[in-house]
Order: sequence, then structure tokens, then C-alpha cells
Amino acid sequence: MKKISIIIVAFLLVLFAIMGTGLYFLSSLVTENFLVQQIESTFNCRAEIRKVNLSLFSIFSSLVVEDIKLAPRDLVADKGTALKDREPIKDYQIGIKKIELQLSLLPLLEKRFELKKFLIHEPEVSMVLYKNGDNNLASLLQTPKVVDGKLNPALEEKQKSSSDKEKETDPSGKESDKDKEEKFSIKKLPLSAKLERIGISKGTVRVLVEETSQKLLLANWTIMISFIDINPQDLKNHNSVDLSSSFALSVKGKSGESAKILFGTEGKVVPFTVETGYVNPVVNYNAYLKKGTYIAASTIADALKSQIPLFQELKMAPKSLEQEVTLQKDVHFKMQYSHGTITLKEKVELPFGAYDFRFQAESWLQITNNAHFFNSAIVFSKDESQKVTTAVDAFIAKNAKDPNIDKKAIRDKLLATVVKDARLFLEFKSKGNLASPDLELLSNIPSFSELLQGVVLDVLKNKLGDEIKKKIPGGLDKLF
Repeated sequence: MKKISIIIVAFLLVLFAIMGTGLYFLSSLVTENFLVQQIESTFNCRAEIRKVNLSLFSIFSSLVVEDIKLAPRDLVADKGTALKDREPIKDYQIGIKKIELQLSLLPLLEKRFELKKFLIHEPEVSMVLYKNGDNNLASLLQTPKVVDGKLNPALEEKQKSSSDKEKETDPSGKESDKDKEEKFSIKKLPLSAKLERIGISKGTVRVLVEETSQKLLLANWTIMISFIDINPQDLKNHNSVDLSSSFALSVKGKSGESAKILFGTEGKVVPFTVETGYVNPVVNYNAYLKKGTYIAASTIADALKSQIPLFQELKMAPKSLEQEVTLQKDVHFKMQYSHGTITLKEKVELPFGAYDFRFQAESWLQITNNAHFFNSAIVFSKDESQKVTTAVDAFIAKNAKDPNIDKKAIRDKLLATVVKDARLFLEFKSKGNLASPDLELLSNIPSFSELLQGVVLDVLKNKLGDEIKKKIPGGLDKLF
């Protein structure tokens, strides 16, 4: 998901800059053709815009752009053909129903930037993640080779800049002074900013993972910033964003839908570091999973079953490990995001009905490659736990037929370390790739066959002792 976010955010930022610049032109100049020409000069794509409405002569200047589509670049875009002479785009990779931009120009005279509204309505993105790690959207962000039928001079400048940068690279690998100068810092901007509403509403992202044939659907994707208070010269006191986000993520494989995750965040975040003004690499969120989130049998559950000798001997495991389970209530928790890694900052318990899935604080997941570390436990409901206990009793009765064997004692020894308050619990640590996790079971469950051997030996010893006592008064003690 990180690649998706980077591509979309980069596109929106440049698009925002283009439209912000457009507000300074006369409304008669800011037309559909003008914005398409700006987009196609910046991005390696073909663009289409059906309607532009610009208002500069009110308290709040505004720009509304409707029916935006981006498709792979073609000769029509290279030539800069006017919109009226183009065929409509049929197959597009990015589409936006409407963009609304509203700001006040007067505060700019006081070096203040006041944005009342910047909303992206109903964006649609279609993405393919190829086996080599590339994706079909990356080319859209490249600098186009041809603009208005001529070689793009901006491409030569970019290549020259990249070449110069390679020559000036510090051989030690440390960040050079020039790198630091080029790195974006909010402190370089002369304007303070107060924004009232900015975000994405009801977005849809479709992703095909070529290697696994998985299909991901991000539906009802909403990111809303209701208030931004940023002063580059006083980040200690003015460096906050009120952010809320939510989405429904569906995961489909060859056997159908395997999960649907209803996720969201809410509250304030700190977007920049106070000392440098750089984008904050570590952001803390108040997050939640909504009731109705569900998962099918997970790879962790499969790995657990294979790690427990008792389940193998019984030839059964709790059925809930093999079935789809649904979150029974909303769960709120604190998490941290840094460089593609999500880390839980507190203990989290997810009640799925048949069992609770517990994660200890500092469990983490790298969303870019599925690497993870979970310090976790599955705690089964009393009903599910009783089913296991009943199955264990039946198994013992079948395999330990000697009337002298205390069957209840065997059951108690088998389950002593994994039953608490009449609930079966399995503690474990999981690491590696989430698709094929390396699992370490922390709960010590003995093998039934080994335990039975020990009990049988005890019975035989007792029987032997009784026979010796019959033959030799005083038993073995008398012999030594």
C-alpha cells in the first residue's frame, strides 16, 4: 500500500501546485486545455478534463475541476492535440470525479496561506504490481520525452541534474551539504498555513498482485484533514494536523475473498520535525478496526496446528482455526508508522467470537514486504475450549484402556499449561514473511504418547512393587 500512497500523493501535490498557480491567471485563461497541457507537460501520461469552473472575484477564490482521467501516454499527448480534436479516453488508470480548491488570496499579502478547501471526490485508481516489483503507474510520474511535438527540454535538465548529483555524491555515503539543501524542509517556506478542509472522499483503489494473483480492493477510502496549523518559524507551537482516515480493504485470492479489513485513524498528528522542518519520519496514530472486519483461516493458524503435537495426535484442532471469523466490536489502539513499518504501541485484543487474538506492544508489520514480528496469543472461548477438552477425554479413554490409569490426571497434565479460567490459550512468537511465518510456540504442550508412556511405567512400577511385597515381606526395602 505504501507504493500506492506515494504515487497518488505525489500526483495530487503536483496537481495542487498546478491548480494553485492557475488561480493567478485570468479565469478566461484557466481552461480545460490549459490544465491538460500543464499535466501532460509534467507527467508522462495522457490527460482529459471535461469541465473547469474558476471564480476569482469573491471573498474566497475557487477552482472546480470535474471528470479528470489519466491514461498511458500516446501520440495525442505528445503532439499536444487540443481537447476538442481528441477521442474520449476509454481505459484510464486514474480517474477523479471532481476536485474542489478554495482559498483566500488576501492573507498572502501578510505571508499567510489560508486554504478553505481542497477536496478530491471519488478518485479511482487501477494498479498492477508486477513480479519484478514495478507497477503500471510508475511511468505516469516520469518526465515526458516529448511535449507539444518537440523534445522536452525539462528532461535534459533533469538528466543533467541527476548526473551532476552522482558526481557530487559523498563517497562515504553520508548526506552531503547539497543533499541537505535540496531536501524539503517546511522551514524554507516563508508562509504560515491554516487549512480548514483538505482530503480525499470515497476513493477506490484496485490492485492486482501479479506474483500471487491476489486482488486488493480499497473501497470507501477517505482521508480528511479538518484543520492544519503550521508555522514554519514556530513549529514547536504550530505543527499539528487533525487527521481522520478510513477504508475497507478486501483481499481476494484464487479461492475467493480471504479477508476484509475495516480500518481507520483519528486525532492529531505532527507532520514535521521541530528541529529541522523535515517531514516527520515517525508518526503516531490513534487507530481502530471496526466491527465486521473478518479473516479466513490464516497462515499463522495453519502454522500453529502443525506445531502442537496434541492436535496432530488427535487429528483435529479447534474448528475456529479453519473457519472465517468476524470481529465482534470496534477496537481502538495506538500505533506508529515509520518507513513502511506499523508498530503497535500498546497491547491489542481482537475479539473474534470463537477466540481472541492478542498482540503485545511492539509487535510490528512491514507493509512493503510482509516482514513481521508478532508476540501474540490466541485465547479460545469457553465453548471452543470445552470442545477440545471433550475431544481430549475421548482420545484418552480410547488409547489408555488400563483401568489403573488415572485418565483425569493425564488430561490435567496435558492441558495444565494451556488452560486458564476454563479457556484454552496458545502463546507464540511469529516472524519472517507473513505468508509463510516462522512460528515459535511458547505454550508447552506435552505429547500424549510420551505422557502415556510415563503413566504406564508408573503403573507397572506400582504393580511390580505390589507383587514383590507379596513375595518378600517388606518389599524392595527389605532387600537393601
